Amino acid sequence: MGLPLLTRNQKLLEKFLQMPLTRFRYKNEAETSRSRLGLIAEKSSQEVLEEGHKAVMLMDYVTFLAASVKAQQTRFERQQVEIWDLKSQ
Repeated sequence: MGLPLLTRNQKLLEKFLQMPLTRFRYKNEAETSRSRLGLIAEKSSQEVLEEGHKAVMLMDYVTFLAASVKAQQTRFERQQVEIWDLKSQ
């Protein structure tokens, strides 16, 4: 049996936080062109990479991000309950 959804989301959140965002330009773009913001495949989690591990699959990245947001929301809600409990003591 697999991990509970919350635990899986927490693990994805930890991996998500490890993936650095980078500013870059493609090799064929001029230095004066605007820089792009994105992930570098070599520094990204395997869950968001295509089979050859040379490119980030955006749909998988968005899903990865959604799981991370859910994990943060759950963490936030638990902290809110703890704060209310402490205030009511």
